[in-house]
Amino acid sequence: MVADDILFQAFKAYEQLNRRAFVVTLSTGYEFILSFKSENFKHLVGIQHLKDIEPSHFSAGQIYRLVRSRVITEATLRKSSFFEDSSMRILDFQRLPEIFRENALVIPAFDRAKAGTKLRGDILIYEEDQYQIILTLSCCRESVVLADGVRKDAYAPESFMPEPTDRLIRGQQRARIATLREIPKESVRPIHNTVT
Repeated sequence: MVADDILFQAFKAYEQLNRRAFVVTLSTGYEFILSFKSENFKHLVGIQHLKDIEPSHFSAGQIYRLVRSRVITEATLRKSSFFEDSSMRILDFQRLPEIFRENALVIPAFDRAKAGTKLRGDILIYEEDQYQIILTLSCCRESVVLADGVRKDAYAPESFMPEPTDRLIRGQQRARIATLREIPKESVRPIHNTVT
């Protein structure tokens, strides 16, 4: 295994947020929970798109454990003829903890039709970098009950991508993350009837 294996670097970046939950308050006053789970990693880095190699067919839990134990590495993914298309996504994924921070840009009511996309996310957290690449974390909504009985909207990451244009954010209403407050993950219980 090479020391700078981009898949393992992406894994280490995700570990900074994994199994954590945050109360996010936007500049608009809207407050919600965002939680990160091990099972989101496979889809966020795009392993499912590498259809010509065996790991793309593994469960999300298997992928997480095998990347953590370094059984699946960048070298494993490079065997896919689709790797070059996914490599920037994996490389940029290392920046996820930088994107999810106070003052980050957010589209709190993402309009798929306006963006011309099939992304399932209800909100986008994004960053524009010096190369005009927009890194987006798309999150899907569900309802949760906190330990104190309060019901809140909650989101979990659904997709992550570098986007070389502003097509996903053009014409969308924007806000910023005003505050982030970590809460115990075990204090968040999902409600099984998801909100759409």
